[in-house]
Amino acid sequence: MKVGEKKFNQWIFTTKSLISSWIFLASFFLLATSTAAQGPVIDVHAVAHKKAILPCDISPPVLSDSTILVLWYKDLGDMPIYSYDARTQPGSHAKNEVLLAKRAYFRTVTEPASLSIDNVSETDAGAYRCRVDFLKSPTRNSKVNLTVIVPPQKPTIFDGTGRDIGGTAGPYTEGSTMSLTCVASGGRPPPKVTWWRGGSLLDDSYKVINFDGAVQNKLEVLGLTRSDLHAVFTCQASNNNMSDPVITSVQVEMYFLPLQATILGSNQPISALHEIEIVCQSIGSRPPANITWFKDGQYIEATRQEESPTGNVSTSVLKFTPRVSDHGKTLTCRSQNPRLDASAEEDSWKLAVFFVPILKLAFGSSIDADNIREENDLFMDCAINSNPWVYKVVWLHNGVAVQHNTSAGIIMTNQSLVLQKLKKSSAGIYVCKASNIEGEGTSNPLELNIMYKPMCKADQKRVFGVAKGEQVEIECKVDSNPKADSFKWAFNNSAESIDVPQARFSNINSAKLTSSSTSILSYTPYIDLDYGSVICYATNEVGQQFEPCVFHIIGAGKPDPPVNCSVQNITSESLEIDCLEGFDGGLPQVFHAEVVDAGSPRLLSNLTAPIPMFVVTGLRPGQNLRLYIYSSNRKGISEKVRIEEQTIQEAEKRTGKCYHPFERKRIEGEDLIESPFELTPRNPLSPEEDKSPLLRHML
Repeated sequence: MKVGEKKFNQWIFTTKSLISSWIFLASFFLLATSTAAQGPVIDVHAVAHKKAILPCDISPPVLSDSTILVLWYKDLGDMPIYSYDARTQPGSHAKNEVLLAKRAYFRTVTEPASLSIDNVSETDAGAYRCRVDFLKSPTRNSKVNLTVIVPPQKPTIFDGTGRDIGGTAGPYTEGSTMSLTCVASGGRPPPKVTWWRGGSLLDDSYKVINFDGAVQNKLEVLGLTRSDLHAVFTCQASNNNMSDPVITSVQVEMYFLPLQATILGSNQPISALHEIEIVCQSIGSRPPANITWFKDGQYIEATRQEESPTGNVSTSVLKFTPRVSDHGKTLTCRSQNPRLDASAEEDSWKLAVFFVPILKLAFGSSIDADNIREENDLFMDCAINSNPWVYKVVWLHNGVAVQHNTSAGIIMTNQSLVLQKLKKSSAGIYVCKASNIEGEGTSNPLELNIMYKPMCKADQKRVFGVAKGEQVEIECKVDSNPKADSFKWAFNNSAESIDVPQARFSNINSAKLTSSSTSILSYTPYIDLDYGSVICYATNEVGQQFEPCVFHIIGAGKPDPPVNCSVQNITSESLEIDCLEGFDGGLPQVFHAEVVDAGSPRLLSNLTAPIPMFVVTGLRPGQNLRLYIYSSNRKGISEKVRIEEQTIQEAEKRTGKCYHPFERKRIEGEDLIESPFELTPRNPLSPEEDKSPLLRHML
């Protein structure tokens, strides 16, 4: 090798080495600058199991530049956890499925852009770095510090003995002291624990009691009064202002002494051997007072005792047949709280009682009132206590007298009512009434609840016109008792029958006072075989419904023409057109009528209506008319029904002639059919449609 050539090669080698070193240093510099954050660290707080929004400014520094790539890193990781590539349209997203799964999405339409993370947990907390690469400008890095707040657990309330009292504090007596301790655990950071009554803050003095961060607040209420009954005291724990505080409430229960006992009414003389009713009322006792009766110190059993809805008033009714020897004896009513000693209140009377029949209505002893089903037999007994004995027994069903009818399965004997082969309509409230010379007595109302299988409700849409790729929601409504607890959907077409997965539909039970249940199926046809019928079965405790609810899915198309069109009330200047609606093609339709002068192509009137009924005015006497009636929806218009008619010269009324668009006859150079009758147009079926039972049924 020559000396000159050797020196040239050494220069080449040296130059390459310098270039390599420069490239390495430049790469190191770019890497260092690409990972360094520009601007302050952004602090973001999020509540566990909620959503966290991490902002990242991706706007280019200059208007002529554009964003090409966004990368998100967590903590000191060197692999991105999320990337957004703007070089494709639309931009492509990629993420770490193990770390983020389906919880994260980068939104570029917000200002600034943001990484949204759903259902955050403590493991999501940390330092995040957003790297933004531009087409021209240097890479930008920004850092976001995510802090995840863990709300405290639901507080627990203890009484003065350290017992977890659940939802009720007490019972306490008037004048006593109530001591409540609230403990909240599990929050990070430790929560603030406060006591409230209604909207008023009672106590905010709390303290941390262990290393786990549990916080307690002790509340004492001195000198309880009657006004504290059912008062609600709420313990509230909160460690952030982004989520609602967790609360636990207790209701105060108290015992009260009776304030007074009073025999109601006036003490009037009564006839011997006639029953009389005396009522004693106790006020102020809680729990309700036990009211007892004594006749000259001898205990007498009361007929019944009732309490008011609030429990503050107790009423005892005493019924007995007085004797002559009872005259002048003292009748005493004593009221006493069964939970408190030394609490008796008394009132006394001279005896005065009357007696009407006392009735008690119940099902037969062999009847399970909670399991009475359709087609079962049952009987009711009306127990009667009367002196003198009753001369009439009447049965009422929902306030209407029940009549003996053996053929209908209604059999009435002395004190029993037999119902055979129960029907749904047999359910309701039954009452028996009995009368004697003292008056009429009425039994307790007895509710007959009949269980029956689900059945389809009549007032629901059965045919759905749907275009391919269009989603439709099909509601399956059933009536049952008890309510349906499950639904089953299946799809049928000419080729197969397929059960619909549970995930494709949702079930809804209506309010408690109704027996209605609904299942909603979301369905989207894509090919011809996706059209057909879907059936819905509901099941409850009694069993599966016998006849399913059937819904037809058809392709949305043009509507059929109106049918049974006729012209009425024809005068010399006006006429009326009346038709019936044809099939709407599965879409909302409107109706049109075009009125044309038969002697010229001039259009006299063009009418549109939501129903196929039209009134045409402004005509001339004896004018020959051609009437075209048709319907339209967003898929197009139907075939036109044509009617030839003429206004009259004299005062008479006629019905027009109806021309069917598919059965034709040559009249005046046009294809028409003429008939003296009102015709109902029907589209002829194609060979394919003729094979479809569904379409033949609908048409």
